[in-house]
Amino acid sequence: MTAEPRTPEEAAAEARRRAAEREYPVDPARLEALGADERGGLSRLQEWAAIEVSPDVVRSTRRAGAPITRLKRFLARMLLQYHNEEHAQITRFNVHLLGYVAALEERVAELEQRLERRE
Repeated sequence: MTAEPRTPEEAAAEARRRAAEREYPVDPARLEALGADERGGLSRLQEWAAIEVSPDVVRSTRRAGAPITRLKRFLARMLLQYHNEEHAQITRFNVHLLGYVAALEERVAELEQRLERRE
């Protein structure tokens, strides 16, 4: 086990080292074996489109991080209007993108039906 990193640079280097040790092979056969429900779908994307951020997740993970956590929560509260507007813009974008994906999905289904009728 390695020593705990003391600086952000050491932590980043340690994270890169750990990531390099792992391999994430993509198996297309496994992806095809998954059903459409298991891969997700428009219903799951609709759930994910709306962004909800809880202020309770703002915290510091450092030793003696309580003062830092209080500072972060204070800053988050002071910037709440900005963050709400940003989340609203992101949510609008996600919803519009979801509508576009739904339209493309309908179009692909229609084209697949046309192709099956021709065969």
